[in-house]
Order: sequence, then C-alpha cells, then structure tokens
Amino acid sequence: MIPASTGIVNLHRYPAPDLVIEIAKTSLLDDLGTKRSLYEELGIAEYWVVEIQNAQIIVYAMADQGSIRIQ
Repeated sequence: MIPASTGIVNLHRYPAPDLVIEIAKTSLLDDLGTKRSLYEELGIAEYWVVEIQNAQIIVYAMADQGSIRIQ
C-alpha cells in the first residue's frame, strides 16, 4: 500500500495503479494526448478524464499498449 502522504509515487518501488483519474479544466488536450499515452505505456488498466467545462467523464480501458474509449 502506498502511504497516504506520498505526493509523487516512485514506480520503481510501487506498482502502477489500476485506475488514474484526471480533472481537466484547462488541460484537456494534454490529458487526452500526452498523459493517456504515458498511462498506456505504464500499463494502467483504466483512465478517466473528468472534463469540467462540458460536465462529462471520458473513460478509456487500456489494452495491448493502446487504449479503447468506453461509452
């Protein structure tokens, strides 16, 4: 278990999480592009982007070094 006080997780010491949630107010393009690619490479199982401006949640399932959007 990762300690609650940990700000940045050392992935050499702890496993990557199964779920990552990003809150996007001004960072939507970065969250859907660069960050999603990074999470694909890390093997994150599921990635959610909460888009504040349109009040929607965009969900991806990661598989085979890629991702599929879940409706």
